[in-house]
Amino acid sequence: MKHVLLSDVCEINPRMDSGISDDVECSFVPMEYVDDVSGTIANTSIRRVGDVKKGYTFFKNDDVIFAKITPCMENGKCAIGKNLKNGIAFGSTEYHVVRAKEEVIPEWIYHFLRQEKVRQQATGWFRGTAGQQRVPATFLEELKIPLPPLTEQKRIASLLARADRLRHLRRTAHELGESLLQSVFLEMFGDAKTNSKNWDMCIIDDAVEFSQYGTSEKSNSEKRGYPVLGMANITYEGKIDLEKLSYVELSDKEFADLKLERGDVIFNRTNSTELVGKTAYWNYDFDAVIASYLVKLKLKKDVLPEFFVGLLNTPHFKSMFQERCKKAVGQSNISPTLLKEFPMFVPPLSLQEEFAGVVARVESLRGRMSEGERQVEGLFESMLAQSFDGGR
Repeated sequence: MKHVLLSDVCEINPRMDSGISDDVECSFVPMEYVDDVSGTIANTSIRRVGDVKKGYTFFKNDDVIFAKITPCMENGKCAIGKNLKNGIAFGSTEYHVVRAKEEVIPEWIYHFLRQEKVRQQATGWFRGTAGQQRVPATFLEELKIPLPPLTEQKRIASLLARADRLRHLRRTAHELGESLLQSVFLEMFGDAKTNSKNWDMCIIDDAVEFSQYGTSEKSNSEKRGYPVLGMANITYEGKIDLEKLSYVELSDKEFADLKLERGDVIFNRTNSTELVGKTAYWNYDFDAVIASYLVKLKLKKDVLPEFFVGLLNTPHFKSMFQERCKKAVGQSNISPTLLKEFPMFVPPLSLQEEFAGVVARVESLRGRMSEGERQVEGLFESMLAQSFDGGR
């Protein structure tokens, strides 16, 4: 199988088509609308071209969008434009756009870029400071891709699509579990925006014993020192993903000051607007710390982490974080001081404990199903490797 440069068979970040009227409607796709699990555009809104053509990235049906910023890129935020309003869309400035030419189909490009090894390779091209690193366009331009005949591309892409659907079915249990928790939270505590059950109100500062930034020491992947959690380790659903950990070397005193303890809440304070506000809590017994773009919160005794994290991950709080975060040069930030000003309600501790019990049961069920999901993931990755490396 021959290999070519991606830029030989694709346009990288093509210009917006000329002659499109400002009054034409188009799809609008911010970063949060791209599902990193399914690799699809999960949602869109409709805008006028004139309202979004400045300051956003243009793409069309069958274009592949590839997130360039960390941790979106590592998480697999990559999708093909499908069913876009009038065939066009605008989205986050943190997308690279890859447009297939005649020699290649979009699905072939998409599956190639979604490979774990390609995303790992991309991290070696990062530019920028910690928490704001991006993959430059030159990575895509110089990336080599196998190029079988179009008939073979279509055959393999069809097989991969079917295998991908199996992965999605396995993940349904996790999604149902998350939906269940959101429904239980709403049933027990009411709407977070309106405080529909009239709980006592306070501000977040009243619920927090103390807050602390993570370490700014440079991390390593050679497992020297202690595990350090970054933004990619905090999921959008309020969970902690320990699949990929970096490490950091600290003195005994520094580690003692920064060590995570059970019940500590971890808040993602900075990055692109869509990522600010991801919140999870630490529920493990091994030693670890957090990086500087995260914040650790220790709660007071009358506020349980399961409830607090559930509250901060409601659509209402996610919306408030995006609206009120400080923005400068493509970076958004919510400092601990600003976070503590947000209003919240505090229901009785007994009700929080009941909710924590539900969380524990759901997490136990999802844990038992994880092995089957890992097996399916392994099968899919094996198929990808065989598809793209088999001709070498």
